[in-house]
Amino acid sequence: MINLQDLLDDAKCYDTLRQLRWPEGVLCPHCEASLITKQGHDTTQPARQKYRCGACLRY
Repeated sequence: MINLQDLLDDAKCYDTLRQLRWPEGVLCPHCEASLITKQGHDTTQPARQKYRCGACLRY
């Protein structure tokens, strides 16, 4: 069950969405590889994590 109070805070909201989308760890949406590296945070939304796939090199 999702706690609505967590969705009001950007950082908690993104964390909740990550857990719902990738319950077993982050996967590339393009090639479904698990070779993912964190690439800092989005410049306009600091709570949003950026990722890069090590297999297909897409962000």
